Amino acid sequence: MQNQQHVEKQRILVELQLRTEQTMFGYIYAGRGTRVSDVLNDQRQFLPFETVEGRTTLYSKTAIMQVSEICNVSHYTSQNDPYYLLGVRRSDETEVVQRAFHQQISTCHPDHYLHRNPPPALMKVLAEVSQRLNSAYQAVKSERRIVDED
Repeated sequence: MQNQQHVEKQRILVELQLRTEQTMFGYIYAGRGTRVSDVLNDQRQFLPFETVEGRTTLYSKTAIMQVSEICNVSHYTSQNDPYYLLGVRRSDETEVVQRAFHQQISTCHPDHYLHRNPPPALMKVLAEVSQRLNSAYQAVKSERRIVDED
């Protein structure tokens, strides 16, 4: 038996478009610090893909036309530190925190996907991520005694 190290995986929510023009929303898994492009360019011929409904399928990488990252779900569910969730440091200026929040919420807010007739499971995941982001931002604003300007 081969001695393999356990690599902690991050769950990345993506939009997957196949050459057949079928588009799906779901997850790919990558080691910590690994980018989506690294996963697509590794030596494996097949990509495991889990739909937001929970079905896992292996797709030939040659059948994939495009993969667009929506958000790293593991990032938003593995920590409770609001600064970590927002991707900023405690020492960052308030404007940096606000920009980080607005950038992140704009990419993973459910309203951003309504025009695409998304599956309910996708909307649920996006709502959960958005709620965590909103809670993190509110916690930072409260800690810094920032009055709502947004």
